[in-house]
Amino acid sequence: MKSRRLTFLACGALTFIGAACALNSSRETIPADWEQASYIERGNYLVNHLGHCVGCHTPLAPSGESDMNLYLSGVPAKYAGTIVGRSQMAGFPGPRGARFYAKNLTPDPETGLGRWSEEQFVRTFKNGVRPDGTKYPLSPMEWNIYANMKEEDVRAIYRYLRTIQSIPNKVPANIPPK
Repeated sequence: MKSRRLTFLACGALTFIGAACALNSSRETIPADWEQASYIERGNYLVNHLGHCVGCHTPLAPSGESDMNLYLSGVPAKYAGTIVGRSQMAGFPGPRGARFYAKNLTPDPETGLGRWSEEQFVRTFKNGVRPDGTKYPLSPMEWNIYANMKEEDVRAIYRYLRTIQSIPNKVPANIPPK
């Protein structure tokens, strides 16, 4: 009986030690440069594969394909007022004549996200609130879905977007409903 109890206690102690080692190894410090590279790779995957941001935020070439020279730069200003055509030119139709134009996601400081902090970007994604504090109105961007993203994924998207080419492009202003 004593040997059974000792065996049980020994197994319990080994299980406890194994769990403690597993917990401790998951808290191991990761070098900052590795973590940053990992975030950027994850952001690349989320932007280009899972989110397919190119589909709305990259203008079309004459061939009808996404113009990767204007990668994620939003609807070109020359299409302001266009109401017929694909969303990358004419914006997205909204209620009562509204038009919504996909924004410039490049790190351009004047027309893109270049002046946004990581915290502002996270707040926008999680709450649909602009850096100036105003809530985004009704739009094709499904903020309710993005609000459920893990914060680390939103940060990965931000960090990836900081690495892409900066393209100056003042996107047309959205047309509000009549």
